[in-house]
Amino acid sequence: MRSLFFFYFCNHHQKIHTMQAKEFKVMVLGPRCGKTTFIRQVQGKPQRNTSHTVGVHVTPYNFSLGGGKYRLHFWEVGSKYPGLGKQYGTGMDLAIIFGDSRCYDKWVPASVPCIYVYQYKLSDTQRILQNAIRLLVLRSKL
Repeated sequence: MRSLFFFYFCNHHQKIHTMQAKEFKVMVLGPRCGKTTFIRQVQGKPQRNTSHTVGVHVTPYNFSLGGGKYRLHFWEVGSKYPGLGKQYGTGMDLAIIFGDSRCYDKWVPASVPCIYVYQYKLSDTQRILQNAIRLLVLRSKL
Protein backbone atom coordinates (compact mmCIF):
# COMPACT_ATOMS: atom_id res chain seq x y z
CA MET A 1 0.00 0.00 0.00
CA ARG A 2 2.82 2.38 0.90
CA SER A 3 4.53 1.91 -2.47
CA LEU A 4 1.26 2.58 -4.31
CA PHE A 5 0.87 5.88 -2.43
CA PHE A 6 4.50 6.82 -3.18
CA PHE A 7 4.01 6.01 -6.89
CA TYR A 8 0.83 8.13 -7.03
CA PHE A 9 2.46 11.03 -5.18
CA CYS A 10 5.55 11.07 -7.42
CA ASN A 11 3.56 10.91 -10.64
CA HIS A 12 1.01 13.46 -9.46
CA HIS A 13 3.76 15.84 -8.34
CA GLN A 14 5.57 15.47 -11.66
CA LYS A 15 2.39 16.33 -13.62
CA ILE A 16 1.86 19.47 -11.58
CA HIS A 17 5.48 20.50 -12.07
CA THR A 18 5.44 20.01 -15.84
CA MET A 19 2.14 21.87 -16.24
CA GLN A 20 3.27 25.15 -14.68
CA ALA A 21 2.74 28.12 -16.94
CA LYS A 22 3.47 31.83 -16.88
CA GLU A 23 0.11 33.45 -16.10
CA PHE A 24 -1.32 36.80 -17.17
CA LYS A 25 -4.45 38.69 -16.13
CA VAL A 26 -6.26 40.25 -19.09
CA MET A 27 -9.18 42.59 -18.43
CA VAL A 28 -11.87 42.59 -21.14
CA LEU A 29 -13.83 45.83 -20.88
CA GLY A 30 -16.42 47.82 -22.82
CA PRO A 31 -20.12 48.33 -23.31
CA ARG A 32 -22.31 45.49 -24.62
CA CYS A 33 -20.40 45.07 -27.87
CA GLY A 34 -18.92 41.59 -28.26
CA LYS A 35 -16.76 40.79 -25.22
CA THR A 36 -18.43 37.43 -24.53
CA THR A 37 -18.50 36.62 -28.25
CA PHE A 38 -14.76 37.31 -28.45
CA ILE A 39 -14.01 34.98 -25.51
CA ARG A 40 -16.25 32.22 -26.91
CA GLN A 41 -14.40 32.54 -30.25
CA VAL A 42 -11.02 32.26 -28.49
CA GLN A 43 -12.24 29.08 -26.78
CA GLY A 44 -13.53 27.66 -30.07
CA LYS A 45 -17.09 27.49 -28.72
CA PRO A 46 -20.11 28.02 -31.00
CA GLN A 47 -21.70 31.44 -30.99
CA ARG A 48 -25.07 31.91 -29.34
CA ASN A 49 -27.16 34.72 -27.98
CA THR A 50 -25.73 35.71 -24.63
CA SER A 51 -27.24 37.47 -21.66
CA HIS A 52 -25.61 40.31 -19.79
CA THR A 53 -22.50 39.37 -17.83
CA VAL A 54 -23.13 40.01 -14.16
CA GLY A 55 -20.06 41.15 -12.24
CA VAL A 56 -17.07 39.38 -13.72
CA HIS A 57 -16.53 36.12 -15.58
CA VAL A 58 -13.00 34.64 -15.63
CA THR A 59 -12.00 32.36 -18.53
CA PRO A 60 -8.56 30.70 -18.80
CA TYR A 61 -6.81 30.25 -22.14
CA ASN A 62 -3.69 28.03 -22.34
CA PHE A 63 -1.09 28.12 -25.11
CA SER A 64 2.53 27.21 -25.81
CA LEU A 65 5.02 29.42 -27.58
CA GLY A 66 8.73 28.90 -28.18
CA GLY A 67 8.87 25.99 -25.74
CA GLY A 68 7.18 27.99 -22.97
CA LYS A 69 3.74 27.42 -21.48
CA TYR A 70 1.43 30.36 -20.86
CA ARG A 71 -2.05 30.96 -19.49
CA LEU A 72 -4.19 34.04 -20.06
CA HIS A 73 -6.99 34.66 -17.58
CA PHE A 74 -9.61 36.77 -19.38
CA TRP A 75 -11.54 38.82 -16.80
CA GLU A 76 -14.69 39.90 -18.61
CA VAL A 77 -16.42 42.67 -16.66
CA GLY A 78 -20.16 43.14 -17.20
CA SER A 79 -21.17 46.48 -18.68
CA LYS A 80 -24.75 46.63 -17.43
CA TYR A 81 -24.03 44.99 -14.06
CA PRO A 82 -20.31 45.64 -13.44
CA GLY A 83 -20.24 44.52 -9.80
CA LEU A 84 -16.98 45.77 -8.30
CA GLY A 85 -16.06 47.38 -11.63
CA LYS A 86 -12.53 48.69 -11.77
CA GLN A 87 -11.55 46.90 -8.53
CA TYR A 88 -11.50 43.67 -10.56
CA GLY A 89 -8.53 45.13 -12.44
CA THR A 90 -6.05 44.93 -9.56
CA GLY A 91 -2.90 43.28 -10.89
CA MET A 92 -3.92 43.30 -14.55
CA ASP A 93 -1.24 42.77 -17.18
CA LEU A 94 -3.25 43.89 -20.22
CA ALA A 95 -6.61 45.46 -21.03
CA ILE A 96 -8.66 44.75 -24.13
CA ILE A 97 -11.22 47.53 -24.46
CA PHE A 98 -14.15 47.05 -26.84
CA GLY A 99 -16.20 49.89 -28.32
CA ASP A 100 -16.33 53.32 -26.73
CA SER A 101 -13.43 53.35 -24.31
CA ARG A 102 -13.93 56.74 -22.63
CA CYS A 103 -15.39 55.45 -19.37
CA TYR A 104 -13.05 52.43 -19.21
CA ASP A 105 -9.71 54.18 -19.85
CA LYS A 106 -9.69 55.44 -16.25
CA TRP A 107 -9.94 51.83 -15.01
CA VAL A 108 -6.54 50.98 -16.51
CA PRO A 109 -3.27 52.22 -14.96
CA ALA A 110 -0.98 54.11 -17.36
CA SER A 111 1.66 51.36 -17.05
CA VAL A 112 -0.68 48.66 -18.42
CA PRO A 113 -0.84 48.20 -22.21
CA CYS A 114 -4.23 48.36 -23.92
CA ILE A 115 -5.67 46.92 -27.10
CA TYR A 116 -8.58 48.95 -28.44
CA VAL A 117 -11.23 47.17 -30.51
CA TYR A 118 -13.73 49.27 -32.43
CA GLN A 119 -16.63 47.62 -34.28
CA TYR A 120 -15.66 44.04 -33.40
CA LYS A 121 -16.14 41.37 -36.08
CA LEU A 122 -15.64 37.63 -35.61
CA SER A 123 -12.83 37.74 -38.18
CA ASP A 124 -10.89 40.05 -35.79
CA THR A 125 -10.57 37.42 -33.05
CA GLN A 126 -7.24 35.85 -34.05
CA ARG A 127 -5.61 39.23 -34.70
CA ILE A 128 -6.67 40.53 -31.27
CA LEU A 129 -5.50 37.33 -29.56
CA GLN A 130 -2.15 37.38 -31.39
CA ASN A 131 -1.59 41.04 -30.43
CA ALA A 132 -2.37 40.25 -26.79
CA ILE A 133 0.00 37.29 -26.73
CA ARG A 134 2.78 39.27 -28.41
CA LEU A 135 2.42 42.18 -25.97
CA LEU A 136 2.37 39.96 -22.89
CA VAL A 137 5.11 37.50 -23.82
CA LEU A 138 7.50 40.18 -25.08
CA ARG A 139 6.84 42.36 -22.05
CA SER A 140 7.43 39.43 -19.66
CA LYS A 141 10.88 38.82 -21.18
CA LEU A 142 12.08 42.41 -20.62
